[in-house]
Amino acid sequence: MNSYNDAYNKSRRDAKVHNLKIYEEQRIDLVNAIKKEYCISDLSTLSEGKKQAVRNLITEMWSPKTGLNKKGEDFIQNGNIPLNESSDSSQIKRDYVKKVNVLLDNKFAVNPLFNKSDARNLAEIKEDIEKKIGRKLDAKTEYRLWFYDAVCAYVNKHLKDIFSK
Repeated sequence: MNSYNDAYNKSRRDAKVHNLKIYEEQRIDLVNAIKKEYCISDLSTLSEGKKQAVRNLITEMWSPKTGLNKKGEDFIQNGNIPLNESSDSSQIKRDYVKKVNVLLDNKFAVNPLFNKSDARNLAEIKEDIEKKIGRKLDAKTEYRLWFYDAVCAYVNKHLKDIFSK
């Protein structure tokens, strides 16, 4: 009877040690994912406030008794940062920007912002201007920046309507 109890207890200890190793590996993966997401090379160089914010993130997504929770798994797989009452503005902005980017990706996957005919039209506009001014436009500094400015102004104008409601 003693050998059965000994074998059972040994099996339980081995399982516990195995689980603790898995939980520690999960913690290391989580810390590495946090460092990558926030572009942190060394945690010791952070201010005390930022260190506390990282600790809060870790404890929210990982427990030494149970390992990673759902938020932690989602963060490691997708980079989704869980927001909470102690989230700072950079975390909130990062979450907002990611969600808006997904929204835009979905919108423009169905109906692209610019297609081949739009590119031809833009090339024609560029060529027309070059003929009028008698020189080539510099792709790096001129017309691409102007295009960017035009698109931003157009989008900003239409977004004002959305956010004023």
